Amino acid sequence: MLDVLSRFKNDYTKKFNITKFAEYLHISSTDMNEIISLIIEYQDIFHTIFKDYKLLKKREGTQHYLVVQKLKKQPIIISFTPFQLEVLNDIYYWFKVVHKGKGFNIEQSNPLAQKLHTLLETHPVLFIIAQNRLVYLSDIGQKIGDMLISYNKSSKQVTEFIIENYIIKVEKNGGT
Repeated sequence: MLDVLSRFKNDYTKKFNITKFAEYLHISSTDMNEIISLIIEYQDIFHTIFKDYKLLKKREGTQHYLVVQKLKKQPIIISFTPFQLEVLNDIYYWFKVVHKGKGFNIEQSNPLAQKLHTLLETHPVLFIIAQNRLVYLSDIGQKIGDMLISYNKSSKQVTEFIIENYIIKVEKNGGT
């Protein structure tokens, strides 16, 4: 059954003839309807519970099992120039301390808003634009900001660090 369903992978316009499949497997139409009902009923559960896993069929001796295997996510690399990190540090400080979580109005004409606008263009993953057109730091933007504060307090030079599925790299000779 799983093998047959996997054939839909690249052609979602296919029709799957359940009647012929039940006849082929010598399954009564009642049993086949129950199987199909279960598949349809639980597809959302499989999608949410197993979103980071792959469901596999495994055989041990005469027993058959369904097992899960964790999917490996490719890391996302975010590169910064030292200047961009300084700007992000300033934005993070302003976001956390000065405005205490309130959004940025990038339509203002102050220097920080201009720098934010530039960083938003080069690193959109760091920000969220709300319906009110205010810009907020995303979760990853805040986590990078937290890490920058930590590095600044210890006077360590930032070269590369990992947060979740992100690799943050700093270019050695980056300018503005």
